Amino acid sequence: MLKRNVLGCKISSVDLPIDRLLWPAMKIADDPEITASSIKSKLLNSIIVSVGRHGKYFWMRLKQPKMEHTQVLLMHLGMTGRIKLCNVESELVFMENGGDKKLLEEELAKEKDKNVVTSSRVKMAMEVGQKQGVQRGNTEVKIELEGETSSWPPKFTKLEMTLRQDSDHGNEEFWAFVDPRRLGRIRLLEGEEIQTDEGLLKTPPLDLQGPDYSKPPTRCLSDPSSAVFVSGDPDPDHHGRPRPSLEEFSQVVLKSKKTIKSMLLDQARFAGVGNWVADEVLFHAKLHPEEVLPLKIKLDSPVLYTLYKSLIHVCETSVALEGSARRFPENWLMRHRWGKGRKRDGPHQTAEGILLDHITVGGRTSCYAPSVQKLLKPEPGVNKVQEKPQKGTKTNGDGVSITRTNKVKRRLEQQDERKVKDKDKDKDKGGVEVKDKDEIEDKDEIKEEVEVEEEEAEQQQQQRDLETNVIKTNKRIKIEKVEPKTNVVRNGIRKSARLRSRLKPTID
Repeated sequence: MLKRNVLGCKISSVDLPIDRLLWPAMKIADDPEITASSIKSKLLNSIIVSVGRHGKYFWMRLKQPKMEHTQVLLMHLGMTGRIKLCNVESELVFMENGGDKKLLEEELAKEKDKNVVTSSRVKMAMEVGQKQGVQRGNTEVKIELEGETSSWPPKFTKLEMTLRQDSDHGNEEFWAFVDPRRLGRIRLLEGEEIQTDEGLLKTPPLDLQGPDYSKPPTRCLSDPSSAVFVSGDPDPDHHGRPRPSLEEFSQVVLKSKKTIKSMLLDQARFAGVGNWVADEVLFHAKLHPEEVLPLKIKLDSPVLYTLYKSLIHVCETSVALEGSARRFPENWLMRHRWGKGRKRDGPHQTAEGILLDHITVGGRTSCYAPSVQKLLKPEPGVNKVQEKPQKGTKTNGDGVSITRTNKVKRRLEQQDERKVKDKDKDKDKGGVEVKDKDEIEDKDEIKEEVEVEEEEAEQQQQQRDLETNVIKTNKRIKIEKVEPKTNVVRNGIRKSARLRSRLKPTID
């Protein structure tokens, strides 16, 4: 959308509210108002010369008329951010919070025109339409497009700019960055190192991003502003960070001990792969989200090839269709994975009738098809990685962990065995237990020691009682000696009543 509408435009006005969360530069600034004023002055009169993207980040490269170097407005939409252009239609639909119902209503309208019901999803759409008051006789269902806004600026606008095309007297475009939950980020970058897109990827925060699997492995060095852009990928160049080959990809996957779902969400390895994209990739690859591949497969396993191709296919197709859920294939999981907690008449399933379920993997909700995505069996020759025993545990010769409880239990059993053996040795042939002389002598010695200890304890107690009485007597004597002085007035101040009340019982 940006490449089709804003290239060559001049920024004529900027409305920049102070937001420490959205702008990292304001967060670390001593005075955010000064920082906001500086950003605003740098954006004014800039011309948008190019746009680019990598993973979940995208940017507009800006150039001031009298300046040689360019600056970059780097943006991240987060979970709820979006770019809106006034009076410009967009096919973007947020599937969360009922966005998937819009697609159901659209299918209802289309199928009413055709008078044909082709899938179970359309039946669900008709039910949703009836519940929301859609009349059967009316074939037009109003779908609110993202570009159609009743008022401007839109609600939750965090950055608003007015763009002019060609000259100061050209047509105006109204541009807005909208983010209800404020999870997005905007940065204005400057410097020698960001003058090229390849250098931009080497600066924070893009330097921590992995390869983007939606981009081809070869470079695309054509001028992005030279050709007229119609649709598809607005920036197919990988900017010096190509996607790995199958062999490199396989090594990355088998080095990770995470579940396959958590690994795909790692932006340092797979830039741009979000929650629904990871679920879609695993659905195509027929892998369970909780699968840990290093414990199941080898380096030359065909599972890795299927996963590699599925990842490229989903990423490339999503970018080619510009993320429009309306244009995604009907057999994709993405169109059917939403509405987890929504009441429905039938089971949660795809258009092909495949039942779906939701689980939590790595703290993220994962949608998968249990009948298709099953846990793998270990391939022959795969060495299982034994988990390290917890602290305080040991292993026996077979590598089985022995907990502290088992150790104590075993020790008690050994003691019982020794007692039984000792009793057997002490018994004579007739079965009469014989007491050893040494044992009798030991008991006598123990009895004498106990008596001595009791005598010593009694003497010590008497000594303590005597010392206590002496201390009490000394205290009484001291108090009696002090008593006459307590009533003496010194410097016009009498002793406190609290001290007198404490001494009164003793005086009496």
